[in-house]
Amino acid sequence: MYFFQANIFHFYSPFITRCKMSPPSIGGGRQALTGGEHISHLVETLIGRFFFLKEKFEQWRYKPGTNAPPMHCWCRSCIAPYFDDMEMLGKRAARNPETGKTILVSEDMTYREWEKKYEAPISGKQTERTDSNPISDEPVESKVPSVDSVIDKLNGHTLEQRFFKSDYDAVQKLHAERLAEYEKAQEKASELDLEFIINATEESHKAALKASELRDKALKAMQETEAAIKAARSVYQAQIESKILGENLASGIKLSPEMDIEAMDTVYNVAKMLVKDYNLPMLPGVEYRPGFFKMLGSKAHATYDWNKKKIYLNETFANPAEYVQHRKFVEQQYKDRKASLKEVYENQLKGAEENYKNAEDKGRKAMAQSSINYAKAELTQNRYAVAETIDDTLIHEYGHYLHDTLSYWEKGFHLFGSKSMKSVKINNEYFWNNSLAGKVEAAKVSGYATENPLECFAESFNAFMKGKKLPDSLDKMMREAFEKTGAKIPKNSSGKAWKDGLEADIIKKKNFDELKEYIGKLDNKTVREWYVYHDERIYEKVDKTKSTEEQARQACSLRNNYRTQARDLMADQEARKDLDIKHPNKSFEQLLKDKMRDKKMTREQAIEDIYNTAMKTNATVNAKYGLGDHNG
Repeated sequence: MYFFQANIFHFYSPFITRCKMSPPSIGGGRQALTGGEHISHLVETLIGRFFFLKEKFEQWRYKPGTNAPPMHCWCRSCIAPYFDDMEMLGKRAARNPETGKTILVSEDMTYREWEKKYEAPISGKQTERTDSNPISDEPVESKVPSVDSVIDKLNGHTLEQRFFKSDYDAVQKLHAERLAEYEKAQEKASELDLEFIINATEESHKAALKASELRDKALKAMQETEAAIKAARSVYQAQIESKILGENLASGIKLSPEMDIEAMDTVYNVAKMLVKDYNLPMLPGVEYRPGFFKMLGSKAHATYDWNKKKIYLNETFANPAEYVQHRKFVEQQYKDRKASLKEVYENQLKGAEENYKNAEDKGRKAMAQSSINYAKAELTQNRYAVAETIDDTLIHEYGHYLHDTLSYWEKGFHLFGSKSMKSVKINNEYFWNNSLAGKVEAAKVSGYATENPLECFAESFNAFMKGKKLPDSLDKMMREAFEKTGAKIPKNSSGKAWKDGLEADIIKKKNFDELKEYIGKLDNKTVREWYVYHDERIYEKVDKTKSTEEQARQACSLRNNYRTQARDLMADQEARKDLDIKHPNKSFEQLLKDKMRDKKMTREQAIEDIYNTAMKTNATVNAKYGLGDHNG
């Protein structure tokens, strides 16, 4: 809500606030703005402020007499509804205290801003403006250049250069700090506003004003980094879209600055892997369009439109890290639910098997068999979906597109793989046949695959690309699909996930503790990618509040840990032994001594060099594995 003064008011939007409403105006009436002497301290501090109908502090929720009119006897204050996406309406009426005439001012001007501009006193008293007050919660100072200079810097780098992402990550980290500072300042301002409303003293008034100024300053700082992040994403978006179209990876592409850079990378990496590495058909149009899902009332992360031949991405696709956490939560909920119903389905299976034995004709036997297969399908499912990351989600939707393409190639436009999935067509839609035998096979892939034959194909394709073991009928269907498109069959061995391409990209982003199953099993290229990825992000782990030397010690320790862990992951342990001998880890003290002796550095220079080089990896080795220019 937006608080303001007005003489004239009328009622509107009663379903939102059920309050007196009025067109916005500062001071609102002639009496209120004639020198401002008729506006109380209580009301003056609330003009131009926003309040929420729902607030975690009970005493600060919307309440007449506290933050809604009437504030006092003869109060003429009113409130108006406000929405986050509401645009300012332009100019509003106010009174010039010198001429006494009506003037137009900015719609969002507060009473305090009006008073300062026209030097009108509060409540007939000239209030001394001072910075001395009990508030010391200063917002974080700017640690980055202006938004324009940041974007100029980012715009000067290509996607392959490390500088773009490191600068972007630095701005993101600063934004997180500023957001926390703003929330702190907001909480403090609310606390002191409430104190002023209760006490109504000059001292509490000054404290509330100062806290409000600090909050506004923190908000401005936060908005600066927020703008920098969106602008940087716009730069990245343009380059990613150009790359995808330039390499003929998709027929169309429309991403958004709302997407995290990692999400944009995912679209490119998945497209490149499918089209270039596996020779599959190029992706259809891919568009980030949350409004499409809102229109349908869908909570899906992505979807393939069979009519428009396009993949749409929802806002949940925009943040890869949050998506992974969401998937873990959903899977756990699914497993808990299945565990609670296990006994129910076991009893249902026993009853159906008994009915099958006692059935006297084919019809009853068929019905009993259908019940048996339904119970088996429910008991077989051990996961809800194949997808673990947004990479998998995009691959799943591409699976629908591939299925659509293959079905178009079929004679009579029949659904490709219909026999393998034991499906039937009813009114142009595909279902499991009466026996539900296809559903039992689909259940071995995932719970989501049992929804219908279309989801079964997409889930099977996703699992096939990840190297997961499929039922024989579905594995044969996938191989036929790849053969028809002339694509390369993904590498897999005994159901183990393949290690190159997209899987390697997923592996490199995991912490060592999440890779226990891969210790001593990864090829050298995948290990190198993992090491470079984590080494480049050492600066994120270092505590910037510590001294320069302590930061250098932390960086050195992290680098040694990553190097040791990378060597633990190597399948070629003989080569690892050779690396341990020729390139052993050096302690901070050893590095300090070597740099001061060999490079003739001072102690301070050596410490700074240790910190900087901790995030640099050998360019020659990187080039050997085709990793490009990762470090300067």
